[in-house]
Formats: sequence, structure tokens, C-alpha cells
Amino acid sequence: MGRSPGWYGSSRVSSMPGCRYEYLGVTPKEFFDVETANPTKATDLLNAVKGLSNEQLDNLRTPFENLSEVSVHVNGE
Repeated sequence: MGRSPGWYGSSRVSSMPGCRYEYLGVTPKEFFDVETANPTKATDLLNAVKGLSNEQLDNLRTPFENLSEVSVHVNGE
């Protein structure tokens, strides 16, 4: 409102307290992620698997699929 288009990217915004996500040890994406139970750990897992082959990723995916099935049964859904 009443600001030039570049104002939001200026140092005035990034130097404001509360906009310093690095102080909290999280990224803005992790801070605003309301759908993931633990966004920081999810980001760590994603970074850990980035270099894996398709076969390795498939091998990892199966146990996670089984976990989500168990979670549904435990929660009664």
C-alpha cells in the first residue's frame, strides 16, 4: 500500500525484527508451512535423498507408504 514495487525486497524489510528467519534456524517456507508436522525435519529428509537413484527412492518409499497405512488404522480412519 503506497510503496514502490521494490520496497518489499529492500533491506528495510529484511532488517526488521521478526523477518530474520535465520535467527530461528528456519527458512520462510518452513516457518509458514502449516501442513507439515515438522517442516524442518521434512526439509532435512528431502535434502538427504536428493542424490539417490530412482531405485533407492523406490526402496525408501515403500516403508513410508506402510507407515501412513498404519497411522490410518491406529487413528480409526
